[in-house]
Amino acid sequence: KPWSIPIVAKLKFGDSDANLFAAAGWHFWRQNSDISTSQGKVELYGQGNDPVIGIGAKLGGFQISYEHYNFSGVGAGMGIGEGGIGSLGLTWSSNF
Repeated sequence: KPWSIPIVAKLKFGDSDANLFAAAGWHFWRQNSDISTSQGKVELYGQGNDPVIGIGAKLGGFQISYEHYNFSGVGAGMGIGEGGIGSLGLTWSSNF
């Protein structure tokens, strides 16, 4: 089964309602899966512990962030390579 555990520290510039932030840490992961389709099968495998970095901003209940996860040791067919994968997040929260 695949799993991923990022451990990240966040440095915030501003107050709790309006801020910019930067994040950095380490990403521990393992991948061992097969994906089968009518056109064939792809094996996804590998494991590693690699850096993760991120940036973002918050204004009121609205937050936008970007994180980049590096991957090393990825097996053939993964399609990610040494560059990694990015994650764009957009959230809205409100008290009720």
